[in-house]
Amino acid sequence: MTEIDYNEAQTRTRYITPKIVEAGWDNQPHTFREEVTFTDVTLPQFGGQQKCPID
Repeated sequence: MTEIDYNEAQTRTRYITPKIVEAGWDNQPHTFREEVTFTDVTLPQFGGQQKCPID
């Protein structure tokens, strides 16, 4: 058996995502995203809603 080097995205797509789908986490009320960007910017609150300082 030949060992293949997978990067993080390939590993997730090949092994993890199919198991999440198999478990039913791709149907409402559950959702998932493979990639989410986080920021270290603090978002100020105005009237109970957060607004992005970039907009």
